[in-house]
Amino acid sequence: MKNYNNSYPAEYADNIETPIVVEEVRQLSTRTDNIIANVSNALNNISANAVEISRISADVQLQCAQLEHMLNCMMVKAQRDVTLYEKSLPILDKQFNFCQQRLDKLMDKAVDLISDDISDASLARQEAIMTLIETTNSSINNLISKLIPSL
Repeated sequence: MKNYNNSYPAEYADNIETPIVVEEVRQLSTRTDNIIANVSNALNNISANAVEISRISADVQLQCAQLEHMLNCMMVKAQRDVTLYEKSLPILDKQFNFCQQRLDKLMDKAVDLISDDISDASLARQEAIMTLIETTNSSINNLISKLIPSL
């Protein structure tokens, strides 16, 4: 607050200073009210932001929990798949070995038949092979016609 006593004569001091002081107090009161309103608005905004942040945080926590549950389920399924694969691998290996042995035996028989036919060169043997081939071919055609009747 300004002291106006030094700039005006004493007889005018009460008359001049009082309206100026009243105006300054009124302006100061208005500014104080504005500051209080601004602080109140800022506090309300902070409170609203805190509520929104809390809501978002709860949503993020829920999504994290759901994601963790999904990952756990995927891990359990993956472990089951690995266990199933590990259990079925020996069976598949046995089946493959069996098929490989059968193929080896068939190849040996085919080589023996061809060798016998070349070395013997007997007409009867060749006719038997031709009959076997024709019978096999006929059987295959019959099987195909049963599987695919439109042929």
